[in-house]
Amino acid sequence: MITYAGQYLFPPRPDNPVPVGQLEFYENRGWWAQSKKNGTCALITVTPGSIQMMNRHHQPLKWTMPRGVAEFLHDHLNQTTVFAAELLHHKTVATKNILYLFDVLVARGEYLLGTNYAFRYDALVNLFPHSVPGITHNLLNPRVWMARCIGDHFLDYFNGLAGDDEGIVLKDPMGILRDCSKATANGYWQVKCRRQTKNYSF
Repeated sequence: MITYAGQYLFPPRPDNPVPVGQLEFYENRGWWAQSKKNGTCALITVTPGSIQMMNRHHQPLKWTMPRGVAEFLHDHLNQTTVFAAELLHHKTVATKNILYLFDVLVARGEYLLGTNYAFRYDALVNLFPHSVPGITHNLLNPRVWMARCIGDHFLDYFNGLAGDDEGIVLKDPMGILRDCSKATANGYWQVKCRRQTKNYSF
């Protein structure tokens, strides 16, 4: 067990984009797909006495948490827990004031260094046993969502995205969490595939 010492942990995120034509390749390798929202990447640290929110540049996240969010998190977490998430607020058009959780880096005070993503996603699910399944996410609370993992039909899933879904992130469920003291340490087990827009084309 590695006890978490309170240090900043860079949220695991994909650096490399892939075209839609490679989705089948990753599906055949047994990777998972998750909706990539158009949000601000964030590190959410919940302790019994506080909630700290930082962006991926190790700066405080400027967001006034809506009523009920802190209470919900504290009700479910009685030991230090650190999430990698997206804040859906500043960049999104239709979706505001939502925390979209996609990874847990510290659970019950333990830094999950060396664990694979499948293990951590299972740990994330178990922290919130009463979630309501949805298409792109599980609803934990009206303001707290959890990414849903898709194991097949990646192209259909990608083509069905809409609204504030920016694309998908593909993750190797066996990818091991490396030391999060470096921003690029965990890009090796995930890639992103973005929807084409007027401002973006692969």
